[in-house]
Amino acid sequence: VHPMAPPPETAGGLAFREILDSKKPVIFDGAMGTTLYEQGVLHTRAFEECNLTAPGKVKAVHAAFIANGANVIETNTFSANKLALHRYGISNITEINTVGVQLAKEAAAEGGKGTIVAGSVGPSGEGTGFIDDDKAAEIEEALEEQVSAQVAAGVDVIILETFQYLAEIRLALNLVKRLFNGPVIASMSFSDEPAATNHYGPGKVAQLLKQWGADVVGVNCG
Repeated sequence: VHPMAPPPETAGGLAFREILDSKKPVIFDGAMGTTLYEQGVLHTRAFEECNLTAPGKVKAVHAAFIANGANVIETNTFSANKLALHRYGISNITEINTVGVQLAKEAAAEGGKGTIVAGSVGPSGEGTGFIDDDKAAEIEEALEEQVSAQVAAGVDVIILETFQYLAEIRLALNLVKRLFNGPVIASMSFSDEPAATNHYGPGKVAQLLKQWGADVVGVNCG
């Protein structure tokens, strides 16, 4: 039961819709994880944990992308769900997502350019193969914890990215549309496993993502 209605769209979310309507190009930031790695954060840790252990570094990455012209920056929350972070022994999911949004919003405010903050949501890591009802419920619970924290922290846009499995991104899209009134981006990563997208090509997948409520569709890391 979800009696709470989603919060109204943020100013940044409305600004993003205006950019889409204008058909002007939008410049997003670059990779967070590899940039943190270059700054000495080991890939044996979860990069998302840096929101708590090295917030200054995370914020500095955001600030650098803003200074270099990014209109939209993504939060350092890609794998910040309990299924993906369980292997690192990390359980404070809400805190990691909340602080991730706060750091990006602070960098955006300090940049003074009206930079839009997109909440990054990646796959659960459990979406492979056939997703039965129990597995779907488990994935939904994990992603709901992540998305709810980002929405409560005031994210402008949500981007679902690097999803390989059509069933999982459909589940994620339905969840986000229920919890969030702002713009939603859905980006797939195509692999050599045709069954991941029900043997549909990118064109058909794009049509389906739009039907399921995505405002923007795309491909990344594929």
